[in-house]
Amino acid sequence: EMVPLVILCCLLLPHAESGYHERRLLTDLMSEYNKLERPVYNESEAVVLTFGLTLQQIIDVDWNDVNLKWNKSDYGEIGDIRIPPKYIWKPDLLMYNSADEAFDGTYPTNVVVTNEGGCTYIPPGIFKSTCKIDITWFP
Repeated sequence: EMVPLVILCCLLLPHAESGYHERRLLTDLMSEYNKLERPVYNESEAVVLTFGLTLQQIIDVDWNDVNLKWNKSDYGEIGDIRIPPKYIWKPDLLMYNSADEAFDGTYPTNVVVTNEGGCTYIPPGIFKSTCKIDITWFP
């Protein structure tokens, strides 16, 4: 008697799915994508990286990948998508000067890719406060 109840509960639990347009977009983008290939039209072109910095850490890294472009109108007006970095080309960067020795700077955060091929990687970070913060009424 318990098995049907467990199955019914699992079927009723909410789950995450991508929509039709997002699924089709990811399938089309990744069908012939090679993450070992530099994201330029011509081998002689350089990949331009833009860094956002504060005094203590890298905030984000931006570049353009010509192989990750799409027409928004073909994919339900999707203007950006998040892709795990292991599936796309990314610059060889690692945050090694962290304030916390136990911090793992290799933790994979998603890359935000726009329909024009713009890629933004926001590496993980640790935020520490040196003053007391009262979080009693914090949501």
